Amino acid sequence: MTTTLLIDADILIHQTAASCEQIICWDQAEDIWSVTADAREAKQRVDCDVRWYKDHLNADKVILCFTAPDNFRNDVAEYYKSNRKGQRKPTIFPELRRYCLDAYRCRVIDRLEADDVMGILSTSRSIKGTKIIVSEDKDLLQIPGYVYRPSEGEVRKITKREADRWFLTQTLTGDSTDGYPGLPGCGPKTAEKILEVGCWDEVVQAYEKKGLGEDEAVRQAQLARILRTTEYNLKTKKLKLWTPERRKV
Repeated sequence: MTTTLLIDADILIHQTAASCEQIICWDQAEDIWSVTADAREAKQRVDCDVRWYKDHLNADKVILCFTAPDNFRNDVAEYYKSNRKGQRKPTIFPELRRYCLDAYRCRVIDRLEADDVMGILSTSRSIKGTKIIVSEDKDLLQIPGYVYRPSEGEVRKITKREADRWFLTQTLTGDSTDGYPGLPGCGPKTAEKILEVGCWDEVVQAYEKKGLGEDEAVRQAQLARILRTTEYNLKTKKLKLWTPERRKV
């Protein structure tokens, strides 16, 4: 059976580009500094990492997944990832991205993040055989199937129940990295207590106790949700925002 790796290329090239940077002080008295990076070395490191993942996970194919420039979540809430505005990307990030798009089989889907691309492909029948998501991002634990987090060093099988529960957890806790708040004052332990029964109604009740309605709960859920194949049609390119089904997960 064929095994295909779905690699989070955003993280891969960001980490590689950052690791190849050198800060040079030309004149400390005048406070003159510059940043330089060896693009050739960075490309070699990317190639080495991709080969390592492929060999280590006994994969036959590799697809690098990238984030598109625009994001549908900004239509859900303008503040999504607004906390990242003005942050500098590593100097050779654009060059590494261009290199990967030319050198590898890649997928970029308009208005979607790399996480969504991996989530859709992982749950789609368009790719035969076993699919393994390769990403350190905890958001991908929302996707039922196989996930490899480099820091853990092993492939995890995520059941649909586990994936759905993690999605509801993130709807409650929010994500400061992505700039959406979730339920005010709700951390992982509180979310775990709320989800002891494990259904959407408990999420709504928790929001209502904070003076927020179901509309706000749905908005936070749509920001948190990593898309699956049921929410995006690869042929028509039609996106379907997540809406609640009131049943136990």
